[in-house]
Amino acid sequence: MSAPPRDLSVAIVDSRLDRVFPRLMLVSHRRHVAGLAVDPETLVVSTDWLAWRDCLDRGQPAIHFEAMLTDWPAERGAPHLCHQRHCQWVFLDGHDASRFDGVSLGKLFVRDVSLAGNAFERLACALDRACTRFRPREMVLLDMRAELDLVDAIQKRQIAAEACARHGILLIDRLDAPAPGDKGFSERLDGYGAPLPDPWSRRVMRGLYTEALDLAGRVLALVRRRKSSTVLILSNWATVRTLTQDFPAGVAPAIMAGIMPKRPKLLWRWLTDGVVPVSLPAVTLTGAEKAQIRAIIDAYEQAWAARPATGVELGLRNFIRQRIFATGWIEDMARQVKSHRRLFRRHRFSRVVLGDSTNAVCRIIAEVARGEGVGVDELLNGMFLTRQRYDSRCGDAYGPPAVDRLLSWGRQNEEWAASTGGPARAVRTGYPALEILRRPAMAPLATGRALVLPIYADCDDTPAFTSNIFANMVETVAALHQMGCASIRVKLHPGPQNLDYYAEALRRFGLEAEIVKDSGLDRHLAWADFVVGPINSGAFVETLAAGKPYYPVCPVPSLIDRALLGPTPVISGAADLVAMLRAGKVIDRDAVLEYFCSFGSIGNAARRFWEVMLLESRGYDVDPAGASSDRLS
Repeated sequence: MSAPPRDLSVAIVDSRLDRVFPRLMLVSHRRHVAGLAVDPETLVVSTDWLAWRDCLDRGQPAIHFEAMLTDWPAERGAPHLCHQRHCQWVFLDGHDASRFDGVSLGKLFVRDVSLAGNAFERLACALDRACTRFRPREMVLLDMRAELDLVDAIQKRQIAAEACARHGILLIDRLDAPAPGDKGFSERLDGYGAPLPDPWSRRVMRGLYTEALDLAGRVLALVRRRKSSTVLILSNWATVRTLTQDFPAGVAPAIMAGIMPKRPKLLWRWLTDGVVPVSLPAVTLTGAEKAQIRAIIDAYEQAWAARPATGVELGLRNFIRQRIFATGWIEDMARQVKSHRRLFRRHRFSRVVLGDSTNAVCRIIAEVARGEGVGVDELLNGMFLTRQRYDSRCGDAYGPPAVDRLLSWGRQNEEWAASTGGPARAVRTGYPALEILRRPAMAPLATGRALVLPIYADCDDTPAFTSNIFANMVETVAALHQMGCASIRVKLHPGPQNLDYYAEALRRFGLEAEIVKDSGLDRHLAWADFVVGPINSGAFVETLAAGKPYYPVCPVPSLIDRALLGPTPVISGAADLVAMLRAGKVIDRDAVLEYFCSFGSIGNAARRFWEVMLLESRGYDVDPAGASSDRLS
């Protein structure tokens, strides 16, 4: 095995590149550089990590575009306000012009639009800085790419043209963008935006199945003749599974029928225990409702025509126009609003509990619930370590947040919520998903089998580099080999990650590791002696709850607030990991899990959750830190 460079960060720019280059060449794929003759007068600017490495290996002057973003560009505004800033398009003359049946259709796309805005800003800022630093006379556009293929050909040409105009550079447009599903990208996806088509037969069968479960649940409720307060729960499967195992009389969980167990025995147990399956009624939009959607689109187009834009605002308008309006995605969301409204009138929910209020479906449910007079809780799904502000949790100048109450895991969630300025009150419940993993103590540290979870740059951590994913993975696997680990497994998160790309990143440096991609963490935890992974992944607390050591990585740069980590030590690179492993250091599991999840003070988070729901249904005030069980007798 050949030893890889000690640091593969794109932020380390060779000092020999600190000069003028007559030409910048923008590339996004290894094929763009495969046939290039080495030209010392051309600086390749790559949006792909492997293409950048190819150039360096051949002696071609090159940088990764993120090298130009090592410090946050002031012109982008505060990084923790990224999502709120990119949500402003919804408002015309101070009012939300996208409202349909009481729900803001525009705010259902807040994540999508803010991701696109962030991608557009990063490319534009990087290119502007490269022009300032390297002072080229011409720019050749072959391609540039953002995560999830969010920047299309129109926007790529706009970014390049505006940068050239600002700096007096000649633009040579030779745009040659590979197809979105090309196997050479680090993500495998066929475009982004409107839902993928679902075969008619599958939709019919799924609809019949879920409607049958919905009906069965209502019939059983009549047979039982007991009235329960029904709590609609939309969260991750581990939380749903835990909360449906045991709940007190007087309350009942309502679960979307599509995720109900398919095994007859388990399904029957859920139904007879009182779990309420619910199904979204099938609906279509009337002619009048379609006209209303058309009027919404026309209102934005007219407002935009009256106020021409450039830069990021123009890019966002094009994204909204091409990906949301033209694809019919906005109509699909309107149908979901109508369907959820009927769901609430079919089932009289007493309360709604969401796992992610920024998710489009959860946001629909929150707004419909508010219109129906139903309270909305958010039991967070995942780690929250930045002060990123979302209007669904914090509100904005035009209205309150979508959630009324935060069901906090512990002290960390409450400190995080306070740091964002969110007004929702907090009630501590712990994190029910951990109950199925709970072990009494940490296993002794062994270093034979290492599970590596690649870090990621999520949309809450706006300054983070995507390129660090590959650099950190290579350095970590190399360090673990040098430590003598007998077996190393890299587990990718479910989603668009291209397994072959990750494997190629390791092969390039002669490194071997098993690479897997599936939805479950449990079996990998059972296999591993210890885990190395991102601090901002729910796998962190899940691993500790399961009694396995976890070495959390905090990327650089990052918006992660170290003050929100409590007693958690984090590592920034392979050298820190090696030092901790050689010293036999492990995290103080009890202190960390208590800070994040109240693991010691709340003995059973699922039971605490249902105590809170039962107190709420009976009209009692809920103690924010612990329920009074004598009131439940």
